[in-house]
Formats: sequence, C-alpha cells, structure tokens
Amino acid sequence: KTRITQYIAEYLSEELNTEVSVQGVDIGFFNRLILEGLYVQDLKGDTLAYLNNLHLGVQRVNIEKNQVYLDKIRIDDLKFYLHKYEGDEKLSIQFLLDYFAAPKDTTSDEVWDIRSNALELRNASFQLRNHDAMQTNIGIDYKDLDVRKINLLVTQIRFDQDTIFGSVERLNCYESRGFFLKSFKGKAKVSPSELKVDNLSIQTIKSDLNLDLHYTYSGWEDYKTFVDSVRMDYMFDESVLNFKDVAFFAPALSGLNEILRVSGHVYGPVASLNARKLKLGYGNSTSLEGDIDIDGLPNVRETFLHLNLKRFTTRYSDLIKVPIPPFENGSHLTLPKNISNLGQVDFTGTFTGFVNDFVAFGKLQSAIGELKTDISIKQDEASNKLAYNGTLHSKNFHIGKFLEEERMGRVTLNAEVNGSGVSKEDINAVLIGNVQSVELVGYEYKNIEVNGEFARSMFSGEVSINDTNVALVFRGGFD
Repeated sequence: KTRITQYIAEYLSEELNTEVSVQGVDIGFFNRLILEGLYVQDLKGDTLAYLNNLHLGVQRVNIEKNQVYLDKIRIDDLKFYLHKYEGDEKLSIQFLLDYFAAPKDTTSDEVWDIRSNALELRNASFQLRNHDAMQTNIGIDYKDLDVRKINLLVTQIRFDQDTIFGSVERLNCYESRGFFLKSFKGKAKVSPSELKVDNLSIQTIKSDLNLDLHYTYSGWEDYKTFVDSVRMDYMFDESVLNFKDVAFFAPALSGLNEILRVSGHVYGPVASLNARKLKLGYGNSTSLEGDIDIDGLPNVRETFLHLNLKRFTTRYSDLIKVPIPPFENGSHLTLPKNISNLGQVDFTGTFTGFVNDFVAFGKLQSAIGELKTDISIKQDEASNKLAYNGTLHSKNFHIGKFLEEERMGRVTLNAEVNGSGVSKEDINAVLIGNVQSVELVGYEYKNIEVNGEFARSMFSGEVSINDTNVALVFRGGFD
C-alpha cells in the first residue's frame, strides 16, 4: 500500500510539475480508505492543500448504473490556501482543475448519481489572497480571506448535475477580522444559479437569526457585484440582528452596533430592497409594522424610502440613539429636547423620501394629543433644524406642553404650515388656517381664522375671532 501510494504521489508530482506527498494510506476491504498527511504545493512552491487525516467509507459503486454511494467522509485539520498571484489572471488551483477536468464530450448525456451519508470537517482552515488587490481593514475582505477553526457536518449529500443538496447540521468558524460564526444549520441547495437554505438558523456572538433564505443569480460571477446582481429572499421568523455583524459584509455600515428585532418577508437585491408584513423592534420603546421599499443602498444618504406603516411606535429617548452616517463618527439623530414632551408616539401612515428629506402622511397619537399630517419635512445638515411645509390637523393637542409655554393649552385646528424649528426659541413658521378651539391664558377661544407668522414667541399677521363671547379682527403683532 505504501509503495502504491508513493508511486501515485511521485507520478502526480511529475505530471503536475509540483510536489505531492502522502505520509500513509490504509485500504480496508475495498470499502474504507484512510489517507494520512496529504500535501500539495501550488506552482509557486507555496502550500495549496494539506490534510492530516481523511477517512472515507464506500457503500456502493456501480459503473453500469452510474452510481457512487459513499458513507461518511471525515477530514481532519484541512488547510486550503488559494492565491491569485501578482500578474496572474487565475487562482493558484487552476492547474489542478485543468488536469482533472473531464474531457468535453458533447455526445454524452450520462448523469451520475453521487451521494454521501455525511461530510465532516474538523478544525479546517481556508485562506484566499489576491496579491494584486489593495487590502482593507474594514469588514471582511473577500480579496484577503482568512477563515479558521472551521467545523462542518453536512448529511444527506446528493449531486444532481451541477446542483448539490445537503443538510447542514453544524458549521462554525472564525474570520481573522473578528467575525465569529457560532452556529449555522439548515437544509441547503447550491447551484450556479441559486442558493437556497430552508429552516436556516444562524447564531453569532450578537445575532440570532431564524429564516428561510433564497438567493438567485446568473452565475458565480454575480457575487462580485452582490449589491446589484444577487436577488435575495428572506422569510424571517422572530430574529435578533446586530448591525455590527452585518457591517463585516457591508463596510458602509461599519461603526454600527445597533440591535434590531425582525420578522417578515424581505426580498430583492441590496440596491432595491422590499419588505412585506415586516415587524421591527428597536431600543426600549420602538416598534414598526408595515411594508417598506428601499432604493439606493448601501449609500444611506442617497437611499429613497417608501414606508407604509400599519403602526410605528417610538419615544424621544430611542430616537436620539439612532445613529446617522458616517457611522464611524458615532453621531446620532439630533432632535429638539421638547420632542420628548410628546411621550410615546404612535403613527399610522406613510413616509416617502430620503432619511433627512421626506413627506409624512398619516395620523400621530401622542401623550399630549393627536396630529394628522400631510407635510414635507427636511433636516438642514448644517444647523440640524427641521424645515416643514404642508397641512396640519390637530385635535386637543397641548401646544403649551409641547412648546413649554405656560400661557397656552390645547388647540384643535386645520392649517397650512410653512416654516422651520419646533421649539419656542427657534420656531419660525407661517400658519394659515382655521382654529376650532385654543386655550390661551386660562380661557378657551373658538372659531378663529389665522394668517400670520410665529417667530421666537412672537406672532405677526391677521387673526379673526368669531367666539360666542368675543368677535374681533386683529392685524398686527403680539407676544
């Protein structure tokens, strides 16, 4: 056995023009093969592959029926190193693929039935290095991969032409830039046009995902332009996603460490995502239910959003923790302090536009009253002030508590509003409309027409009052 093994190794070394060696081999009753210390160099003299032990069991081989049924395949301490050397167009394994490639026979339509009870990798390592590419320290670099401590168990393996089926019972590994996959399980199908994993469970240090996953693409090359070319389809059961994990694969999100609770259907390429029956949870008090369409990722600032919200609930304390790009700077959403006076906010309606320039249409319930809006809102990047323009309807809304102005109470109105600022100190807005009722200095006034400007607690313009106790028309200004 040793002589045969040495002969094969020497023959392959000469044929491949590189070094191939095997420390030992054991063949038992033609149904068991144990290979020890297999070593293969690439054409540059670097290690291509090394394995400590390979255990292979054979159940049945029937050449006439094109059947190969294997028992369990176990590989210990596999080290697999791929290089794309400077100036080369192909990977360092290409010479091996070319040598063992089956000759093209356009007249043959034979299909082999190849199966294995299981494949197990113990303590494997994989490296991929592109020597022509610039390295990056942000996220996982697909041109400089270093995956270690790979432990894998796949059962019920079956080949159907170019498609592989199998049940992943265990997969865990560590990537040198800090990503640790604790557990990956699911029933998988892999081909040059799709990747499908049903009942997928993924656990990392910070995330716990439960979903059905389905990727479709034209070919393997599409993964090089994943954002635009790979169509994703996720059916999430209740899951916890930490964006720090996502940032390893999407460097534009580097700096995020937010936790999101998610369920629902998410589909489309990254550049044009859609979500239906989506449920999200964030922070202590924020939740969202509805449908979402997103175009423009991963560039967050240029991403167009359409949110059709069945319900959106939040508080000021959660909103000011929302990070804004560039995320590495640690910046968060800036809002006037008096927004906190709204308490818990429940919104039903739509948001359409960009993160800092959108139209809000819907109904907002708060601790101090109700608002209905069809209003454009834009945040000035230099001053962080909010500018707005549109229609506003309020019902028993406590404007005094919102603006922290003791002389004012609740107001019910229908009006057109155009201005900026939402605090007493910086508000500057034109208001045109009808005030059904408003509480001022302890008295409730009704049936008021307003056409004027509010600025720094001052009003200037025209007010027409047709109250049961007073009727007047005022033109001018007052504090």
